[in-house]
Amino acid sequence: MRRPSPDCNRATGNSPTRQLTNGLCASRHFIGTVARNRTCDPRAGMINVSAMLETPRLLLRPCKLADASDALPLYSDVEVTRFIGGGRTTTDTKKIEAIISRFMDHERQFGFSPRAIIEKSSGSLVGICGLHHFNAEGEVEIGFRIARAAWGKGYATEAGQASLDEGFEKYDLKRVIALTHTKNIASKKVIEKIGIGWERSLSSQDEDQCEKDLYAVDFWRHSIRGRLPPIKIRTAHENDVLSLACLASNIQTEQHELPKIFEEEIALTRKRTGQRLLLVAYNHDGLIAFAGSRYYQPQSDPSPYDTVNPLPEGWYLKGVSVRSDYHRQGIATKLTEMRLRWLKERTDSAYLFFDREAKVATPMYGRLGFREISRDWTFIDPKNSNRGILLKNHLTRSG
Repeated sequence: MRRPSPDCNRATGNSPTRQLTNGLCASRHFIGTVARNRTCDPRAGMINVSAMLETPRLLLRPCKLADASDALPLYSDVEVTRFIGGGRTTTDTKKIEAIISRFMDHERQFGFSPRAIIEKSSGSLVGICGLHHFNAEGEVEIGFRIARAAWGKGYATEAGQASLDEGFEKYDLKRVIALTHTKNIASKKVIEKIGIGWERSLSSQDEDQCEKDLYAVDFWRHSIRGRLPPIKIRTAHENDVLSLACLASNIQTEQHELPKIFEEEIALTRKRTGQRLLLVAYNHDGLIAFAGSRYYQPQSDPSPYDTVNPLPEGWYLKGVSVRSDYHRQGIATKLTEMRLRWLKERTDSAYLFFDREAKVATPMYGRLGFREISRDWTFIDPKNSNRGILLKNHLTRSG
């Protein structure tokens, strides 16, 4: 079904988008219907019921100026602001009112904005969460901050999921992004739980001047979430050679050499005493991803990563290749977790090595226990002026 061009990212009541997602998650958070012939000004304490979202434990409503005092813990607590706005705090309710005023202006113009999170059981304001236009290009960002007293209850995930659903289903958004400080692990977990996948790291050009991670999800990824066929993982076998060669077509190796390389890898994987592991992920659609591991001995093996100085002896995780139409579905994480589980039965540690400039999902590896131990590995190829980065995971051996 063809979707119409959105007008200011807003959908009409009979949007095909709503029809497409009906029965999945459409409208489960929405209270009332869009009342386009009625205006309610939050400045006067009136709230448009159609702009409210409801979840099992929370009510998300447009902010109003009277919320400034209740929102004070969100802006004055150093732990809450640690990774937001450069860590700056304020106890000035006038400044908070100015922030809320911008939220209200955005709500009036676009129909959505960061909203007050009200805990149903207590009626208290416990946070702010919602969507807003991030830049002049029209990208929409989801953001949230939760009062410290409400941490650990899953409120950010609950409110974030409701806000994201509304953005795609009610306002016809094509794409939503999320930006978070590289070290903000709690925020990253929430972002991934609501289905937004890591896209890249970037150096902030704003006043924060800190390293950030950019996450993103588009309409299609959001609409199929939870409906993908179950994905299974197993070790590779001989019949997988051609499929693996197709998946690896982007690897910088002569195409005619790929089948032979995979045949060797599979043969070593099938040997119980082999020093290789090659896993594949598949479903009814065939092979959709693969990932390998290998044992490296400096005395007998050539450097697997073309480095001048030999790397430490041990097991190394090789890269993950995922079919493009299955990107950002957590498959790389599943394959890596399976490899680590396999290695725990055989060794006490595992290494990961990559070019500094390589596009590697370092946040994922960090969550799985890898820590950087060196950045000074030199490559044999003099044209490669970059340095290699070595990470190590201290495994808890089982058995």
